[in-house]
Amino acid sequence: MPPPTFPSMPGFSSWNEYARLLQAQNKMLETLPGTLLRLTNVLERIAPAANDAVETVSNSRRVTERVDALIDELEGPIRDLIPAINRVTEILNDPAIAEIPATIARVQAEANPILDGIGSVRHTASSARARGRRMIDGAVRRVRRAPRPD
Repeated sequence: MPPPTFPSMPGFSSWNEYARLLQAQNKMLETLPGTLLRLTNVLERIAPAANDAVETVSNSRRVTERVDALIDELEGPIRDLIPAINRVTEILNDPAIAEIPATIARVQAEANPILDGIGSVRHTASSARARGRRMIDGAVRRVRRAPRPD
């Protein structure tokens, strides 16, 4: 009698191929608990870092909102300053502004001798005042020492 034949499995060319697939599946299922333990350990180590990242993102969001509010608050006044800044730029670009240092130097050159002369006069006046004070003090002392007629 011929050996019994097994029915064919759709998608498999032989029962051996099907058996190999079942063995591979069983080996994978045997390693699954260990893999899940390792995955759990990794997740437990990652969790604090993830929590820190969430907190950092939250802080960043708050800082960003504050910066945006500040920018919104400053944007209008800064825009309002632009025409004034443009006017100042035009004034500073005027050729007359470039001549100011030379004009100041000429004024100093002319004024310094006058100021030096005024300083000399002040010194002379101060010396004269001191001499006059000494003369008056001397005269007062002589008058006070002089005998008085009865």
